Amino acid sequence: MRSFAGTLAEIRRSFEDRPGPSPTHVVGVYLGWRGDTLDVPGLAQITFWQRLAAAERVASLNMQEALFTLMRATDRNDASRCYVYGHSMGGLIVARSLRPAFTSLILDTHEDGFRVPSDLVALLNPAVDAHEAALFIDFLKRNKVRTRLVKRGDSPTATDTKEGGPLFVSITSAADNATGIYFPVGRELETLALAMRRDEPDGMPSQATLRRRAEGHVD
Repeated sequence: MRSFAGTLAEIRRSFEDRPGPSPTHVVGVYLGWRGDTLDVPGLAQITFWQRLAAAERVASLNMQEALFTLMRATDRNDASRCYVYGHSMGGLIVARSLRPAFTSLILDTHEDGFRVPSDLVALLNPAVDAHEAALFIDFLKRNKVRTRLVKRGDSPTATDTKEGGPLFVSITSAADNATGIYFPVGRELETLALAMRRDEPDGMPSQATLRRRAEGHVD
């Protein structure tokens, strides 16, 4: 929590050094759960799969409701911006909570478009398998999803809108051992009993490979 508070303080200071108007408030909401079950140097890593299972349970309807409630509360102020970040297991929780919700919004509105409730969703070293990410990317491509910058009150399909930025950003360090080493080891055992499709398109990793690796460790 000290690190989180320090990050918010840095964000406030960064605005002070920029020209133009600055936000009057920078508000951070930290959502967490008891993840560590063993605090012994060198042994804590063996709880990775237990904590991963716990994170998958936390990524429930309640978490989806909590995130959307926060995003919509922010959206009540025209000048407010909302950024959602999830790290490691938190990245899994954010992805599992928001990707299905955004999928439903896209299918429900389709060509009419909808106002995105957050300005950016960022996943940092997310403990999400690449298969989930590939399915989401394919869905966005099939539905020709585009983001646009639209003035509040204007139609999402207004002709004078500008191209928008990314909806989701996923960043993984090549040196992250949790997702680079422990994740595939655990998934290797899990996927042995699963039937996997083998006829992937040319240049695409097999379904088993995507399932066993975290999304940031597949080209």
